[in-house]
Amino acid sequence: MQLNKKKSIAAVIATATASLMSQAIAADNNDKRWEIDTSVLYYGEQDDRIEDVSFATRIAREFEDGRQLTFGLTVDSLTGATPTGAVELNQPQTFTRPSARGQYVTAPGTLPLDDSFKDSRTAGYVSWSQPFGDNWAYSAGFSFSTEYDYQHLGVNGSVSRELNNNNTTLSAGFAYAQDEWDPEGGVPNPLSELAGVGNQSNKSNANPEKTVVDLLFGVTQVINERMIAQLNYSYSKSDDYLNDPYKFLTVLDTSGQPVSGPGGLFSYRFENRPDERTKHSLFAKLKTFIGGGALDTSYRYLTDDWGINSHTLDFRYRFNLNEQNYVEPHIRYYVQGQADFYMPNLSASLPIPVEASADYRLGDFNATTIGVKFGHKFDGGSEISARIEWYQQDGEAKLHSVSGSNADVFPDLDAVIFQLSYRFRI
Repeated sequence: MQLNKKKSIAAVIATATASLMSQAIAADNNDKRWEIDTSVLYYGEQDDRIEDVSFATRIAREFEDGRQLTFGLTVDSLTGATPTGAVELNQPQTFTRPSARGQYVTAPGTLPLDDSFKDSRTAGYVSWSQPFGDNWAYSAGFSFSTEYDYQHLGVNGSVSRELNNNNTTLSAGFAYAQDEWDPEGGVPNPLSELAGVGNQSNKSNANPEKTVVDLLFGVTQVINERMIAQLNYSYSKSDDYLNDPYKFLTVLDTSGQPVSGPGGLFSYRFENRPDERTKHSLFAKLKTFIGGGALDTSYRYLTDDWGINSHTLDFRYRFNLNEQNYVEPHIRYYVQGQADFYMPNLSASLPIPVEASADYRLGDFNATTIGVKFGHKFDGGSEISARIEWYQQDGEAKLHSVSGSNADVFPDLDAVIFQLSYRFRI
């Protein structure tokens, strides 16, 4: 059944691509031009953790009657070291690499990081949109991405309706994605112990899949000549394999000391998450022209059946210095409560839980992003901009079932983001 699903999606993509390209070639309207957006982004975390260099481009062609064809392509290169979920100890720790062909050692008093992290990603999408009927419009498209150990295929569509002399827009959309893991070394059995070099008895050669269905309903309202408001509700349902095959938890006794595991290692157990997740979110946005510039304010609330609740506040203010130059400060604040099954470690004195993860992204934390964007518009409509931001994340996590443990073991994070963008027409 899974193979048939893949074939059906591939058939949809092939048919859609042929149809869209034939319409683009058949169109003969030289009054419209191609619009091309390009950008290069650098993301770097402190302490030689993750670094990402990304190139993205978006190409759009508008035809008669508002029809538009859009292509997008992103290429990422990631290197560095990433947290495994193991806790920091006052003694060296030895870990088996995912391939089971080698080991690495973490020094005492340092956060365990897998320093072999390296990946590249290529992602793209194609979409077609056009109006139909009286004040209606639709869009349809597909997306894909490929990594060393992960593949994604998706289709999407939306419909919108203009009301109230085009001052009110109602919209609805959907997306369906089917993703597949092919992790290095195989898929670990949930909550099995990390084995020694050359031992993969706790892993399988399966390629587990994940399916995601997203729905969105929204309304946009022009309030007056200086203000526009938007309100969206979104629903997301994920099923099947939702684990991270590279994350595990340290097993500690009640005094906070590691216990022995297989292959001469300490005891570490791979995580296990629920095999389904349902998310609901509300998003509100208000764009106002004030003080000679545009203030963009948004709030997002998310809740899911994993126990996570989050709030996001985002502020951008774009101020025109003159007809050609602008500056846009940006502040974003995010706060999240932990998942029901999040715990920094497992206890040797308690039964192994059915579900557990030490992935800090599922923990209780807050994050702040502060930055600024500068832009310059050239004659003819092209534009260049540069954005620099600082990201800081911190949280609270205490060792689980360890007597007298008050130390915060949440791995804090600082990162810098720089992006250079150029938009032009041909």
